[in-house]
Amino acid sequence: MQNRSPTTTTSLLALALLLLAGASASTTRKIAVRPDNVLMDYLAFRYVSILHFVVPENAVSAVFNFTVYQKKTGGLMECSQQFAEVHVKSASVPLVHPDGSKYKANLLRERRPHEPMRVDCNGDTHKISEEAPVPGDWYLVAYKAWEDPDNKPIKQEGLAASCDTILDAELVIEYPDVYLPLGVGDDDDEENERSLGLGSGPNLTTALLEFYVPAESPRARLSVKSSCGGECTLKLHLGGASDSVLERDINDTETSLEFRPRDEPLHRVVLRFMHGPATNLSVEIQPISLRDLQEQEQRSTSLDVTEFPLVRYTLPDFFTFNFNHVVGSNANESAPLNLSATSLGVMRFRIEDALDTGGTLSVGLKIHDDEKKDNVVIVACVSHGKYDAISSLGQCLRDVDDSTTSGADVYVANSSLADFVHVPYPETGNWHLSLRAFCLEPTSPECRQCHESCARKRWDNGTSYNGASGCHEGVCANCTARPCDARVKSIVASAQCVQNSCGRQGRCNVYLEAGYAFSSCYCYGGYRGFDCSDDAYVVGTSDVLARLLLLTLSNLAFVGAIYVAVRRAYYTEALAYTAVLVFSTFYHACEGGDRNHSYCLMDIDTLQFCDFFNALLSIWMTLIAMASMGSRLTSFCHILGVIVLAVGAEKDRTALWVFMLPAVTGCLIVLASWGYKCRQKGSLQYPARRYRIVYLPLGLGVVFLGLVCYAFFQTNSTYFWVHSLWHVAVALGVVLLLPKREYMQ
Repeated sequence: MQNRSPTTTTSLLALALLLLAGASASTTRKIAVRPDNVLMDYLAFRYVSILHFVVPENAVSAVFNFTVYQKKTGGLMECSQQFAEVHVKSASVPLVHPDGSKYKANLLRERRPHEPMRVDCNGDTHKISEEAPVPGDWYLVAYKAWEDPDNKPIKQEGLAASCDTILDAELVIEYPDVYLPLGVGDDDDEENERSLGLGSGPNLTTALLEFYVPAESPRARLSVKSSCGGECTLKLHLGGASDSVLERDINDTETSLEFRPRDEPLHRVVLRFMHGPATNLSVEIQPISLRDLQEQEQRSTSLDVTEFPLVRYTLPDFFTFNFNHVVGSNANESAPLNLSATSLGVMRFRIEDALDTGGTLSVGLKIHDDEKKDNVVIVACVSHGKYDAISSLGQCLRDVDDSTTSGADVYVANSSLADFVHVPYPETGNWHLSLRAFCLEPTSPECRQCHESCARKRWDNGTSYNGASGCHEGVCANCTARPCDARVKSIVASAQCVQNSCGRQGRCNVYLEAGYAFSSCYCYGGYRGFDCSDDAYVVGTSDVLARLLLLTLSNLAFVGAIYVAVRRAYYTEALAYTAVLVFSTFYHACEGGDRNHSYCLMDIDTLQFCDFFNALLSIWMTLIAMASMGSRLTSFCHILGVIVLAVGAEKDRTALWVFMLPAVTGCLIVLASWGYKCRQKGSLQYPARRYRIVYLPLGLGVVFLGLVCYAFFQTNSTYFWVHSLWHVAVALGVVLLLPKREYMQ
């Protein structure tokens, strides 16, 4: 067996694989089912449904099958068309905001992608397929598609259809035809070349290879040789233990791909035969040493890495922990980091499992107080799975081969202030904070602004500064930045929401959804968004007061009803109308304003009961008064109404049947009483002609108009106008319908 020296050691995995065209023989298996998940309207992130799945390590694909349908639970009408949105993401739940809400917090931009699928809730089966899925936790997030709440109608319960939107989901795993866990150790005396010939069947189309790349390797090269050359096509996926690295179509005799290995040694290659003749494949993984890389790219010590060890401190609260750089015996405070001009500083920390992912990871830097250099700036990049290098311009070098740059995640240019980037619901696995210090010349606010705009890549967004639209243009042409030494304090901590806060416009709560705990902001007064900073739906103070006064003062229309009832000697009815005026006014004074412009005489539930109960009672008493049945029957009906309506208002005060019960029963009593009196008189001239011809049709017309507006034209944006019109219509209807005593003789 041939031994290799440390300088020439390679991790070589050779696979002679016969892949034949034809139907796939891969094994598929359903491993998880999540039925009967009720989806909610998206009003904030806390309303999403979260489904947790676990993908095994030896899967070449994962298919999330799901159906969304509506189930009618009540109402007279049919369910209207409804859409839902579904997201699938590995390692943590995706932060979604389909309402387009904005946030002030600086959130990390480079996150694991997740594309929403919008589906019709008609029961059709849909699927989201993931090739070469990362093993471990996967999360499906679903909700009813967002609609502008201002334009959403307020439906009358019992009249409009009441429908549940149900999601059924399942996970189907495809296992490989060939699974080769080819672990290569770090022993230099170990033979690192293995080969295997396969071809026992005609339907070998997928293969999964596991291999190890030493953690200290800055680069590695994946080489694939195919005997069929350009006549066949294969799909190749390369992934680390916790995330994907790259994917390519292979249709050449030899293909060489250079990549940045993940810091966890285990890597996986998934091959899928697409089409063409059978082929023999050879796969080689060769780490590239730091010396070879420097010679290849003609670089010097700029690629040296200084790693600062961290210690984790876990606190009792949900998602609350921090990572400190400990030097000496002081373990309660993170020690300063000594950055060198000749190396890249790297901090590595790990998010362990689902219990760590429900909060927000905050990463911040602050120039140490002892650092008195006004021209020092700190640039940092936050990444998952591997550290990102930092270019001479202060930009983060991303992608598998550092070919893509993105703006710096953290930029500190003031010794008294810290700069933070926040990671909501961080993915499990290893995270890295890479950082460098630069000294600006000359020292001026203009050069500092130029360097920050360049490091954060603000030019790419069309932003200009004093006429400069590039890193070396205009006022920025004479500004330079060179790496230098510096002392920096780091803050790496997880907490609920954004550092346990949602600002002044919300509070931070912890929610539990299908066994998954997460924190989210509960926003007040129309504010929305991840940190309750979006004020697009906030109503101004003058508008709040106008709406509040409209809802409350419209109840003064009942003063006319009270006056008419007293003048016509309906004293019990006048008392009921007074109760309606009082409780409706106080109820809307409590619920119609915001936190700063409302008055709650009692708790909102009690006020709502009093409002609805007295409204129902006034309808009942008005109809009994119209029936004109004499004092004994009238008193009996009043008490009966109080008993029945109190039960109905407590059981389901907003249901249609609660309103229909006194209205329909009362109308039947009116018709029966009038019919009986017409029979006694032997004439249809009852009640008096003036009441029958003028007041009755006018009163019914006004009430009907109010009912139509109340039932069909209320939206969140028109509620204040329409509901106030309803108050006036009911009060005016009482004035017209409550008969004079002489009309009922």
